[in-house]
Amino acid sequence: MCGKVADARYLETGSQATFLNFDKKYPQNPFLAFIATENRARFGTPEKQYLEKNICVTGKIQEYNGKPEIVLTDPKQIRLQSK
Repeated sequence: MCGKVADARYLETGSQATFLNFDKKYPQNPFLAFIATENRARFGTPEKQYLEKNICVTGKIQEYNGKPEIVLTDPKQIRLQSK
C-alpha cells in the first residue's frame, strides 16, 4: 500500500500505539498502518518522520474497526516513495 501520511499519532498513554493514517486525517482515513508499543523502539519517531510524506508499507492487510490496516513490526516494511 502506498500513499501520503496525512495524519500520524502516537498515544503517549494507554496502549502507546502509533497510527499512520493515509490520504486523509482520522477518522476519514481510508487506510492505516499500526505500530504496537513493543515494536515502536525499532521505528524511532514515525509520527514525525513520516508525516506528510509519501510512503509504501508492506505486510498482511487486515480489517480493524471497519478499515484496512497493516501492522508494522519492522522498519523494513516502510519505504519512502520517490516523487
